[in-house]
Amino acid sequence: MKASKKLMIKLLTVICVVMLISTQAIAAPSTDNKAVTGVSFSRASDILAVGDEKELKVIVSPDDATDKTVAWSTSDESVVSIDQAGKVTAKAKGSATITATTTDGEKAASLSIEVVGTGDERDVKLVKAFAENAVYKINSTDIANESDLQNVVIGKVINEARTIELWAVYDMKKTVTTVGYQPAVDETFACDPKAKDGVYTFTVTLNKGDVTETTKELSMPIFHKTVSNSKVSIQLDANGKHQTMDGFGFFGAQKVWQDDGGVPLVDEKWLNTMFKDLGATVWRNELYPNIPVNGDATGTLQDWKTQKPAVQAIVKKAKQLRIPLKIILTVWSPPGEWKVKAGDTWSEDQFSDRTEYYGSTKGGGTLNPKNYADYANWLIAGIKMYKDAGADLYGISLQNEPLFDEPYNSAQYTPAWYVELLNNVVPKIKKIYPNVKIYGAEGMLEHEVTDWHVMQIHKAIVQDPQAIKNIDVFAVHGYSDGVRASAIENHKAYWTKHKQMISDPSHKPTWMTETSGYVNEWRGKDGTPGAFDLGIAIQSALAYGDVSAWVWWQGSENQLSGDTQYILTHGTSEKQWSSVTDKKFEVSKQFYRFIRPNSVRIESTVTNPKYPGLLTTAYKNDKLGNTVVVLVNTENTDLKAVSLNGKGMPNKYKYYITSSNSNDNCRLVGEVNANKISIPAKSVVTLVSGSVTDK
Repeated sequence: MKASKKLMIKLLTVICVVMLISTQAIAAPSTDNKAVTGVSFSRASDILAVGDEKELKVIVSPDDATDKTVAWSTSDESVVSIDQAGKVTAKAKGSATITATTTDGEKAASLSIEVVGTGDERDVKLVKAFAENAVYKINSTDIANESDLQNVVIGKVINEARTIELWAVYDMKKTVTTVGYQPAVDETFACDPKAKDGVYTFTVTLNKGDVTETTKELSMPIFHKTVSNSKVSIQLDANGKHQTMDGFGFFGAQKVWQDDGGVPLVDEKWLNTMFKDLGATVWRNELYPNIPVNGDATGTLQDWKTQKPAVQAIVKKAKQLRIPLKIILTVWSPPGEWKVKAGDTWSEDQFSDRTEYYGSTKGGGTLNPKNYADYANWLIAGIKMYKDAGADLYGISLQNEPLFDEPYNSAQYTPAWYVELLNNVVPKIKKIYPNVKIYGAEGMLEHEVTDWHVMQIHKAIVQDPQAIKNIDVFAVHGYSDGVRASAIENHKAYWTKHKQMISDPSHKPTWMTETSGYVNEWRGKDGTPGAFDLGIAIQSALAYGDVSAWVWWQGSENQLSGDTQYILTHGTSEKQWSSVTDKKFEVSKQFYRFIRPNSVRIESTVTNPKYPGLLTTAYKNDKLGNTVVVLVNTENTDLKAVSLNGKGMPNKYKYYITSSNSNDNCRLVGEVNANKISIPAKSVVTLVSGSVTDK
């Protein structure tokens, strides 16, 4: 028994020693434990769309911290929620702050999240945020602060169509071998500067923290660009006089005449947008084929009772703004009662025919020669109708686009028929209204100057000694087929030929009375010309065709949102018409607002032959006492040392610019010296000395 007690005492002693050692081992701190010193997100903010879900991650310091767990919280559960696994859900538009707090040490980091309505909005904002913060490299050298490369300019533009314009860049000393957005913020891509100019598709990876969220393809126009400090002199000569300007304008009202009901035909905001902001000085409208001329076209707005208040509002606004507004009318079709069928197939005058009664204003047909006197009296009544409403006409066209038979109001005339129309109708009009200009034939410029084309009506007029007396202004449209704009590369040749064939021999002015078919993208899209191309088109018409009036197609806002090829402004909903403008509007404004009626285009010559793509026109207006110079730089080169020279020319100009840059919308940069002007590549610049308004 004693032996057993001794054994028990030894056993208990061993157990106590073991327990004491174990307790000491548990209580002793580990020399390998690492405390948390900080926590952070890889970025300060993020953008999500409603419905987006993503897993957030944080960076806990040090990397080998023992306890890297965090607790998640949100400042606004109704906008953004987050669970304790870090999964965030965007619930509603707005802003909220996500906070991650470490369990060890309660270190905290915050991420600001903006929630937008759609994925498109999110992507646009993400790409914009990237472009504004991207690091640009040349030969792996950061050029942000390098003084020897100050003349290097990298251009970037992000517009609402999510098109990024990325420039391959050169300077005067060395050629760039690599250029592009380096891995810096969210997206990574680069371009090869040796690639040809054009539009390329890039795969863009959107990185959020340590997680690659999505991959997207973006269409990006790449244009190789240089920067030149070479002196470019533009010689201005006030003695070299060209056309006297009638003005720039558009067709129709805020609401298209063909609609019924809905928004007003015009409102004050639209009137100010088109006449004060844009600066329109010509207004074109259709003389609708009603009998009597002031009759009612049931179910549409094409009756005088409805149109008259809108016309009077336009005239009133012009007077208020001291605009010498020129109102011009075009006939799309004579009244149907006076029309006969035109031959279904005809390629020349000798194969054409006029047959039985037609009776409709739509689908073509042509005026019956037996009704020439009726038509003349009807036109006279139309001129009087406008005059009685306080809207004196400046000009009238006997027929719109005489080649086409269309499902809307239309009529067809061969060159011989059109000459016959002039000779039988115009003398009667002139007897009553001798000062109303007759303009025509409003066919396609491309057709008028193409030798093989059968619709060279202007040529037929010039060759007829009576018809040439009955036309005051030759007018063309800037299309290839009545819808698509003529290819930009052909404008110089077309206008030069028209001037040589028609304007110069006849000593008659030329107007461009309708064009459209330009998308809002700066350099165009899918083969369709863009806003910058519109600037080239206007400048080419002025410089090579001596055009004295330029008229865009619709001034209406019948497209409620997004880009459209046919209008310059749009609304935001069916009931809210807000006169939202686009790049086409701003490019047009570079001409409309500053080249005022009675301005005379003077000679302007670029003396440096190295840059033939710098298109120039210059104007003097003695009544307003101003000089205006418009420069369209089609080169892929920033011209840094342009000077304007000439006897008696101003020393300083106000500088306005429209470019692909989202901020350059006929933007007044400031006043510049005439001997030191910078013209960025692919931009439209207007220089103004003096007033552009009649005080």
